[in-house]
Amino acid sequence: SLRIVLAMSSDGSQIALGDGDGFVRRWRIVAAAPFLEAGATFRAFEGRVNDLAFSPDGGRLGGVGDMPRSQASVRMWDLETSELRLEKPSAAPGGLNSVAFSPDGSYLAWGGNESMRKGLLSVWSFAASAMVLDVGPTDICGVADVAFAPDSKIIATVGSGRVRLWSL
Repeated sequence: SLRIVLAMSSDGSQIALGDGDGFVRRWRIVAAAPFLEAGATFRAFEGRVNDLAFSPDGGRLGGVGDMPRSQASVRMWDLETSELRLEKPSAAPGGLNSVAFSPDGSYLAWGGNESMRKGLLSVWSFAASAMVLDVGPTDICGVADVAFAPDSKIIATVGSGRVRLWSL
């Protein structure tokens, strides 16, 4: 089945759509009409795009998607230059499901499934240029979605009906 994911920037000026073929399309929202003004279309992943998220300032786009040989990857692009700025491959056979920027833009988090009963969560710090949290495989029952608290210091994950909180 065709899976499509959608993200809107926090200021409501941009929309990004990811599809099952690995392509991302971006539009600017022109408020006067309102209508969509076509932006860039690019191949983001070799397989499907599983999730997309804009940074709080709208200048970066993060995504998780499928790659060859049953691998997954998290990627982040600078939207001003269209350059790939971050790529972290994952050997998670269950794939990566969710990506989120912290509200202050300091972190990028992603989660997925190591297996049906094991999950993973990773958090990248832009200031440190390093992982600050890398959990998995654990008994967190897979990670279907990740979200930050407004202060950017707590991350919530959900998977198999179980919610868990993580401190940074």
